[in-house]
Amino acid sequence: MLSTFAKRNPRRFWKWFSLHEKEFREINKDNYQKVFYKIYKCLEKYNPYLGFEIVTNSSEGKKEFIVTANGNTDLFETVYYLINSAPQKLKDKWNFTALRQATAQEVIIHFDDKTISSKDIFYELEESENEPGKLDIFIHIKGVVYSSEDVEDFIAESMIAVLDGLIGEYVNATKISTLILVENGELEKPKNILKLKTEIKEFGAE
Repeated sequence: MLSTFAKRNPRRFWKWFSLHEKEFREINKDNYQKVFYKIYKCLEKYNPYLGFEIVTNSSEGKKEFIVTANGNTDLFETVYYLINSAPQKLKDKWNFTALRQATAQEVIIHFDDKTISSKDIFYELEESENEPGKLDIFIHIKGVVYSSEDVEDFIAESMIAVLDGLIGEYVNATKISTLILVENGELEKPKNILKLKTEIKEFGAE
């Protein structure tokens, strides 16, 4: 029981984070892997299914520490609990954010020798038959050939991250039922991916 409680105790995580936060604030391309691994191993003790990001160009000169549930709605409460437990003394130098927010203005995916951007990605929305109140999103990406399951998996995972950036992790997880990759010509009325946030609002999904 004691070990189980310790793994779920946010104070333990933040005490450890406070001891190392200067190193985390000085994250750069040279120490990124070391810092990432160190935080990952400690966050894993709190909950092994959470993820995190550090944004280096946050507002007011602060770093931003984002904890993500990786789209798992069952973990949202766990993420909020951890973020709400962050010590006040750290907030002078850090912004702490629960779930990925809708902040993306552009889309960039590096794939093999290609760079996929917003101008290449199109979508359509349909109301989900399997989950009433949710939407299915059909996505076509110009120039991408799904030559293997690995390619399809990579693009699908990348697009989930793209949706988090465009509409936010909460909306993506609670309002999008299924992401379906389609070939050229399968969308009847394709729209550019940057219009997604506006259309989601029109569906009353925000």
